[in-house]
Formats: sequence, C-alpha cells, structure tokens
Amino acid sequence: PILNSTATRADVRSHAGKVSLANSKTGADYQCNTALGLAQQAAAKPRDIAYSLAANIYRLEDPSIARVEVAGPGFINIFIGNFLNI
Repeated sequence: PILNSTATRADVRSHAGKVSLANSKTGADYQCNTALGLAQQAAAKPRDIAYSLAANIYRLEDPSIARVEVAGPGFINIFIGNFLNI
C-alpha cells in the first residue's frame, strides 16, 4: 500500500539495483537499501517501505529465497535457501 500510494514505478526503478552482498554481521546473503532512498521521495518512514518491499519479495514465492527480514533503519536482508539440493 505505501508504494502504490506514494511512489511511482519510476521511483522504485531509480533505486532498484542497490542490492549488495551482506556483511557477515547480519547472517544474510544479500542486503538492500532501496527503502532508504525511496523514503525521502515517498515522505514515508524507511522501515515502512522496507516492510512493504519485503512483503512483495516474499510473495514472489521464489524457491531460491529462504527468508527476507527488515533490519535497522530500513535495510532488507535476503537469505538464500538451498534450492539446488546440493
């Protein structure tokens, strides 16, 4: 709801790609700070946007994603699952 009402798809795309390997402290495989950049444009709290983004990632039901968490001021931590069964 937050993204649909306050940010355009162009806003999201302009901040997309800010996904990086997570630092070892989080235990996550990847970290995304997109919500921090969107918050200013959307006039919303970064954590609220991060929760919205995380929920959308979770809804993808991608077997490679084990779980998604929101941390700190609005980071999204992505944990990769063992989808290859190696």
